[in-house]
Amino acid sequence: MNSILAEEQVVRSFADLLTACRMGYIDEKFNEKNFPLEPMIEETEKWKMRILTFKSNMNGLIFFDRLKKWNYRYRPCGPRQAMEYIATNSDLQLENPLVVTAFWKNQEDGCLYAPIFVEEYGLRNLDIHEIDRDFEPTEGFLVLEKIGKAGW
Repeated sequence: MNSILAEEQVVRSFADLLTACRMGYIDEKFNEKNFPLEPMIEETEKWKMRILTFKSNMNGLIFFDRLKKWNYRYRPCGPRQAMEYIATNSDLQLENPLVVTAFWKNQEDGCLYAPIFVEEYGLRNLDIHEIDRDFEPTEGFLVLEKIGKAGW
């Protein structure tokens, strides 16, 4: 997909994107093997980044199930889009944790994990958390929203 951030897209590697995010700490499980960059495919429909939050706690498995049903309006945000967004909006994670809506299934324990851009002790960090947990209202889910659609 063309970048949701700019007219012209510069293709950057996983390592380059991660460097551009200026993280103080990066969980070693956040790598290109576990979270491969989604391909850049030109589409006729336009999408923009959106941070979804909820008024009360939201279980991650329930959220991902709902995201599939909302597919006409929202799409998961892949690692490439998330890192591009954080690289140009790095202070957002200082306000609230941001959950990337692409997940990885750990073959060792069978659990699903998602990257979360957070602020800890004044540092910008990238953690990996199991998604079968309750996410607090202060945690936002990074999704792609179709441009030009009316609300629910």
